Amino acid sequence: MRYNINFSSFDRKREKQKKLLGLLYIIVIAVLVFFALFGLKKSNDMLSEIDRIRNEAKAVEENIAKDLEQRRKFLSDEEVRVLTEKLVFYSSLYDNRFYITAFLTGLEEIIPAGVSLKNIDIDMTRKSFVLTGESLSPEGAVSFSKKIQDLNYIKNVEISKQSFQRLGDKKLLVNDFDIKGELY
Repeated sequence: MRYNINFSSFDRKREKQKKLLGLLYIIVIAVLVFFALFGLKKSNDMLSEIDRIRNEAKAVEENIAKDLEQRRKFLSDEEVRVLTEKLVFYSSLYDNRFYITAFLTGLEEIIPAGVSLKNIDIDMTRKSFVLTGESLSPEGAVSFSKKIQDLNYIKNVEISKQSFQRLGDKKLLVNDFDIKGELY
């Protein structure tokens, strides 16, 4: 018996696979070329933006130099230094005034009955404070420190010193305390 084998259908499948593979290669290459061209355009845009910014920076530096020359006609360098120091001092004084005023107003509102303050020490450079006072009861200092902690511009409040002493013939127990904290 003889068999006839037809290879034409097998060859057609192989040809179709080759055409699809070639088409896939062409699509991949086209996508890569597109991304490469897009990347080149973006890098060119970035370089032109960098050049524009450098030119603007040079123009600003030239304006500063012109302004400095004009200023030197009216004020010496020493006068400018003194004026700058005064400006920094007065602006920091003005800014700190708001913190201190808000702090003192907040304290005034929350001091409980039976508690009196002897000393208020505020250090604005470190943004910290120390309150020294007396209380007629041991719980007075604790409740006062909790109320201070509840103010929204104060953090890390703690009683750093607490001592008890008896005063007078009535044997009145007085609580001396120091409360430390930080301002935001």
